[in-house]
Amino acid sequence: ALTGAAIDIHAPGWDRDSGAGIVMPLASLQAAGAPAIPALVLQSVAKAEVHGNGNGLAEAGEDWRVDITLGNTGGIAAAGAVATLIAHTPGVAVTSAPIAYGSIAANGSAANPPATPFRFSIFDIVCGQDLDFTLSVTTAASPLAHVFPIRIPTVLVTGSPQTFSYTG
Repeated sequence: ALTGAAIDIHAPGWDRDSGAGIVMPLASLQAAGAPAIPALVLQSVAKAEVHGNGNGLAEAGEDWRVDITLGNTGGIAAAGAVATLIAHTPGVAVTSAPIAYGSIAANGSAANPPATPFRFSIFDIVCGQDLDFTLSVTTAASPLAHVFPIRIPTVLVTGSPQTFSYTG
């Protein structure tokens, strides 16, 4: 499959300098009959204080909501997408159940339903400690979970807007 789908770049056929040519991974997989699968990405994460002192900083004794939009850059729909938020910071507990996103179209996106955001409570954290989470997403077409780390800072840097990071 690799040599059959390669782009020949020198003399026709195999040669000493470039072998069969430039390997084309997608064409090779398609030639081998590999099925298309969803390719989920984390598009956006928005947090909001639900119960607390209203200063917009995550602190002990507060409850927060997180709205997450997932995208699908794969060749087929991500049917049956279900996401689970997992807290990795001591003193922080996720208080929401896994959330069903349904089917995310190929080259499409979906946000968690507004009525069912991810929720977490902060019981006890060290001042200035970032909150670390993992979003684990399963689909009907993919046996392995897509895993996305999410970090939410608990301090506001003077002169900068409050931001948080996620990697996909």
